[in-house]
Amino acid sequence: MNIFIEIQSQDEGLSSEIMEGPKKMDIKADLPGNAVIMKVHPIIEGKNMFLLSFGTKVAPGLLANWLYEKINGRATKLRIDRVDVQINKSEIERIITEKIENN
Repeated sequence: MNIFIEIQSQDEGLSSEIMEGPKKMDIKADLPGNAVIMKVHPIIEGKNMFLLSFGTKVAPGLLANWLYEKINGRATKLRIDRVDVQINKSEIERIITEKIENN
């Protein structure tokens, strides 16, 4: 299953941290729960776009916690599959859970 994530931030290091490496050319990173995140290009100034890929058996809380820890205090806006999402663990988890259940 795939979901698109759009993160608005003025923090230039956020994208590299999400990709878990300092290289700007890194386009794919492995995440907890056998999930994978990939950069989607082009990156618009102030916006980072990613494709998050995971199985339907993944624990939504695991992904939500990972994403929240990366963006908390650094992102100004979060959208998941074109839906605005509040930047808090429970809301991120709720949206990921809904995406899995509706798949």
